[in-house]
Amino acid sequence: MKIKSEVLYAYLPKLKQKCLVEVCNGPFYTKVCAKDLNGNEIGYEKFSQFQDRFHGDYIEVSHRQRRSGLGTLIHLTTIKNFLESGAKAFNIESMPHAKEFHKQFGFKPVEKRFDFKKAYNTLQADNRTIYRSMREKAEKLMADNKIEECEKLIHEYMQCLIKDCSQAYELTPMQLTREEILENKDFYNKLFKTYELNYSV
Repeated sequence: MKIKSEVLYAYLPKLKQKCLVEVCNGPFYTKVCAKDLNGNEIGYEKFSQFQDRFHGDYIEVSHRQRRSGLGTLIHLTTIKNFLESGAKAFNIESMPHAKEFHKQFGFKPVEKRFDFKKAYNTLQADNRTIYRSMREKAEKLMADNKIEECEKLIHEYMQCLIKDCSQAYELTPMQLTREEILENKDFYNKLFKTYELNYSV
């Protein structure tokens, strides 16, 4: 189901004030944007949907609004969209300082899985000298039909790529599923009520 653009009224209990949450569905991603009653943006989250999966891109709250519950409200609105969309899993990559925040909503660390053929082709196209021996070894293993050994080598290569890309942040893949939300619907419904979002699981 396509995500609908909408504007919601919500409540921040820690600040004891109302705010707006605007959901804007664009061609490449959806943005959940929280605003004060004057229309000033005070926080947002971006995510995209591909088939039956949500992929969280980024969540940001203005420095003055941190620890106000605004991040919780934004995440809740995204979870509402996730449920309404019919998607089955919501995947994110969390920075170290945000892991506990995401865990509060039921997100759990997951191991990354790779498409072997795509990963093998990625290695063969990677011309960097540091991966030359890996490329040559993988090619020989494939030629000798030693698929299991080649898969282990490709996995090692992909772990190197992840380290290269995320070493500054040590990103942790995490996931929340529709099934887990339904199993804990009382917890989520209490949060929806606390933040005065007109929604229930």
